[in-house]
Amino acid sequence: MLHFSEIGHARNNEAHHGDGNYYDANRNLMVVCDGVSSQNGSGKIAAKAFADTFDDKGSLTETVEKLIDSGKHQSTIVIALIRENLLEVCAVGDSRAYLIRGGEITQLTTDHSLYEGLRPHLPQGVDPRRQETHEIIAHFIKNPPSRELIAAIREQFFMDNKVRLFRACVMARILDKLGHAKHVETCIREMKTYRGADPYSATFLGLVIARGPSAITHLLGYMDSKSVATVKKIPIKPKDEILACSDGFSNLFVDEKEIMTVIEGQETVIGQIQALFEEAKSRGIKDDLTLLLGRIAD
Repeated sequence: MLHFSEIGHARNNEAHHGDGNYYDANRNLMVVCDGVSSQNGSGKIAAKAFADTFDDKGSLTETVEKLIDSGKHQSTIVIALIRENLLEVCAVGDSRAYLIRGGEITQLTTDHSLYEGLRPHLPQGVDPRRQETHEIIAHFIKNPPSRELIAAIREQFFMDNKVRLFRACVMARILDKLGHAKHVETCIREMKTYRGADPYSATFLGLVIARGPSAITHLLGYMDSKSVATVKKIPIKPKDEILACSDGFSNLFVDEKEIMTVIEGQETVIGQIQALFEEAKSRGIKDDLTLLLGRIAD
């Protein structure tokens, strides 16, 4: 049995909160969804759709695939379910689930973002989660990128020589900042000819990488997201805690160990989640934020 606590916060106290969540201690189920900014309420709709569709004895993957097939939900999703003494976790997008056990925290999900695809190829000293855009640009002006990094960027943006719509939009926004046209053809030409050999190219590359952590590569609204909707299963123990959150929270805690520092000394789930929310506010909440925290009973 899980004991739950939850907090939701709309940026700037807006009436339209892009996040949504569902939790039910009787079903041992928790869901967090983060809708895209252009779709008000899409997170709430997606969370409710999953809760209504999911059969407690059924498959998490099959239920997520049904939501993807519907084409109705422009949202991320992360699900945590406990049954048969196992924690089952499934995620699409950059909403996360963490396991807290014995004073340590472990991220159970992998963000489906441009940054995650590029991270293995980023040179030492480049981290868009911690650096400003101008710092990244300055690095590549002094240090041309490796062939592996350029190849990884192309792989992230292209599939079968076509640009996915959301990636084209990201590229168009980047090119627009540099005074270029907003057409997909321009995006394709820029990426195919990029060599990283001059300050302009360094600026272009810096903007791409700086955008990485917030550029989501998979959502419930993308048909190819079925390929990442896999389930991870972990044996559970009494007093284990599961934290599910949107990126409005996780982006404020680049080092997950900071989460443990905040909740240290808080005995109750409510106390822990309130402490996390207060710390998030002190760091400056820039996005809709949702937290769910559940604890396994003794």
